[in-house]
Amino acid sequence: MSETLAADAVMTKGDFAKHIGVSAARVSQYLTEGKIGSDALVGEGRSARIRVAVALGQIRERRDVSQALGNGLFTRLDGPAVPASAPVESPAPVPRPDSIEEQIKREKLRSSQMANRKAAEEEEERKGRYTETIAVRAQMARLAASMMQTMEAGLSDMATALAGQFGLPQRDVEHALQMGFRKIRAKAAERHRGRAETLPGVLKSVIVAEEDELA
Repeated sequence: MSETLAADAVMTKGDFAKHIGVSAARVSQYLTEGKIGSDALVGEGRSARIRVAVALGQIRERRDVSQALGNGLFTRLDGPAVPASAPVESPAPVPRPDSIEEQIKREKLRSSQMANRKAAEEEEERKGRYTETIAVRAQMARLAASMMQTMEAGLSDMATALAGQFGLPQRDVEHALQMGFRKIRAKAAERHRGRAETLPGVLKSVIVAEEDELA
């Protein structure tokens, strides 16, 4: 809030300088330049006093922009303001370190949770619901390769039977069967590859451990 002064308050030049936040020399300069006129003075000479309200109004009206942006920028022409008290910040609470007993309890709980989850995973694996993806993929690849080899080996027997039935060279019949089988195998592989690309790489599964059931 600003300091309250009477409308007809009068000050010495030094007090007026302190009141508006400038030096006494600056007030003398205001008087010399006419920024404070004679009608704002009470008395004459060195003992002349200044009518505060009149002088403030004249300075506001008469000082130029360059001076306002220079030394006069911070001149208090409305009276000094009382600075607001800065808020006092309360100190942040200091976290209390865990006791040895609490640390031991936390480690026991973590170990128990890990053991329960491992047991749940092993139980799901025994049921056949939880398996290793890499192992299953390798087993399926071996099974598919074995089936292809069995079918290719049977082409020779099929060629022999057809050659004897229709009086054709066995080699030509076997070659024709192999070429046809390879085309069919290539188309089937492409079809299954396209289907595999649409499947997710990982299937999410929720395994409920013992502590989850009790929660």
